[in-house]
Amino acid sequence: MEASKYCRHCGQKMHRRRQPSGKMETWTRFHLRRFCDLQCFGASRVRVPVTKAEAHERARQIKKRNSCERCGGLDWLQVHHRDRNPFNNEIHNLEVLCASCHRSEHKAPPKQSICINCGISFVARWKRKTAKICSARCASEFGRISAQKRWAAEWASCGARAMQSSRKSPRPSSKNSSAQSTESKIREAKNV
Repeated sequence: MEASKYCRHCGQKMHRRRQPSGKMETWTRFHLRRFCDLQCFGASRVRVPVTKAEAHERARQIKKRNSCERCGGLDWLQVHHRDRNPFNNEIHNLEVLCASCHRSEHKAPPKQSICINCGISFVARWKRKTAKICSARCASEFGRISAQKRWAAEWASCGARAMQSSRKSPRPSSKNSSAQSTESKIREAKNV
């Protein structure tokens, strides 16, 4: 007389097994068994990870880490998810990589910038920052133009005519005449 017992994973009816020696499984052993075979037992043990850390740990348990699948390196091996989803631990989605290959896989593409001086698109030397000027030549040109703009505004505010006229006039020969010419320039600047 056999009791009705069902597998906890697949739901199939379980029967007493015959051992390799030819004897039947004991009733005690049969009643302790919860699964019909090892495959159902293994499938029931796989649970969906709750956190990202648990998912990564599960991936490390599934994939054996012998060497990097890209460069063949043996140091600092890590498990990489090809689709970037840490909860997808299918064997075809996992790839063993060394730390260097894994870092290069996740590295962001270089940022494209547009030069504010010449308008050409270029890749910045420092990948994390967006540069504004493409070359040293553009930097010096931009600096020269910016200085001219700054000085033009300053010249306009403090009497550029007086400063320009002083540059064009020849230098006086004596100290007295230079003092007189400076005074006249100051008067002209105040009048303007």
